[in-house]
Amino acid sequence: MSDYKLKTPKGFEKVGEAYQKIEDAVVGTYQKIEDGVVGTYQKIEDKFVDTFLDREDSAENTTEENQSDSKAKNAFEKIEDAVVGTYEKIEDTVVGAYQKIEDKFVDTFLEKEELKSEE
Repeated sequence: MSDYKLKTPKGFEKVGEAYQKIEDAVVGTYQKIEDGVVGTYQKIEDKFVDTFLDREDSAENTTEENQSDSKAKNAFEKIEDAVVGTYEKIEDTVVGAYQKIEDKFVDTFLEKEELKSEE
């Protein structure tokens, strides 16, 4: 967000310091909301991963016991794929909804800051 600034309403260009305080407050508040949403989402994601997923081992186990459990393993993988697929759909929905809110906020209150070239 550092490359954005609050849109300046017509006639407010000379208000300067007061306007800067308002801009800082609005952008700061938005940043806190964004951080809170992202942090909360991260906690949910971490809890989901801890509850439903295990890290895959890089080495394949080829013991007879593992081979005899292939039907159970296949069934489990189908369930796992369904759970992960559902989670990904929920994640996409949440991220998409948040992106719409962020885009609306940016369109309404912020404008790209012009980069000042150093001479």
